Amino acid sequence: MVRLNENKPRHPKGVYLNDPDVLEIKGGGGCLLVAGLFFAAFGVLFAFTMLNLPQGQGHSASQILGAAFGGLFALLGAAMLLGRWGIKLYRREDRLFSWWGLSLLLPGLTLPLKSKSVSLSGFSFVRLSKEVRKSSGSKSNSTTVYPVSLEGEPDSRTLKEFADYASARALAEQAAKFLGLDLHDSSSGQTLVRQAAFLDESLRQRMLRTGETVTAKPRPANMRSTVALGAGTVDIVVPASGITSFHGVGLAIIISISAISYYFEGWFPSVFIMFFPGLAILGHASQGIKIRADRQGLWVKKTWLGLGFFRHIPTNELEELVPKRILPEGLELSEVPEKHRALVQGAIHFFVRPKLVARSDRQTLEVSGAVSAQEMEYLLSLLKRELVR
Repeated sequence: MVRLNENKPRHPKGVYLNDPDVLEIKGGGGCLLVAGLFFAAFGVLFAFTMLNLPQGQGHSASQILGAAFGGLFALLGAAMLLGRWGIKLYRREDRLFSWWGLSLLLPGLTLPLKSKSVSLSGFSFVRLSKEVRKSSGSKSNSTTVYPVSLEGEPDSRTLKEFADYASARALAEQAAKFLGLDLHDSSSGQTLVRQAAFLDESLRQRMLRTGETVTAKPRPANMRSTVALGAGTVDIVVPASGITSFHGVGLAIIISISAISYYFEGWFPSVFIMFFPGLAILGHASQGIKIRADRQGLWVKKTWLGLGFFRHIPTNELEELVPKRILPEGLELSEVPEKHRALVQGAIHFFVRPKLVARSDRQTLEVSGAVSAQEMEYLLSLLKRELVR
């Protein structure tokens, strides 16, 4: 009999299963309360100030426009402060009910203003994805979110978005099991499809059930990593990359900016500008990785400027061990026009390190190193073979 993972996370924040046949998801409040208070207070204060400026007979047009502007800010703040939304999945009735309304500032009491009900039969799977969104008006600031959605033809419906992968994964698995739908996880750059009935299986349990076997990939000719095979263990040391041309370009830019700052501002701003980015580049260049796999689990130790820390995923919790895709999903290097292929390959080699992604329901480990994609595939096959032996 397969023993499933007993250390499953609890429901993520805002997700409730008070009725076995009703899954409820709520949003609003939280951090929006602070922003709403700020906007509402600013709007009221601005409107009050405009209407109480020194005046002649009555209020001028500019005062009225200013008060209206403040009123709009106050309304926006009130919507953020009081706005609430929710989705209920009714399994027995086979329908999805969504609503938006205002909180009455009493526990559990809201005033629904808009609602919609659709059939659940039109949805065929649950999707967990990853999106990097640029901040409005900024090219450098971005936010990473993990949306969880129901997908079907022709409709799709976002259930909730999270800032962290673990919470999004917990909701995606819960919704998939609740509705009996497959889970499509595309957050690592490639889509992994997991059946609803086996979402709690570990990697080892799944491979034993399906009879999948692991054969070690051919050992690359120019191995940079050190591999030690023991009795039931495999130990791998992935070396640090050292100062590459990529690091050299970064250091040159930082030193140039620091020199300009020294010329105009003096030594203190110059040192401050150079210290932290320079430390990050040197840390990246000196980062080495030690990996151990056995029947008990996967251990990863990363060293940064001589300092190291361990992270561990037990075998009965490890659900995925996959390479992280470099190119966008659906795009293969062979599909890149031949005249641009060498440029794309060079850019990948220059900027992107191959990665392995190990996931459980409670954490995600990304293992990268200054090795080729072929070598990383070889290391992956060794680790996977030992973990499921």
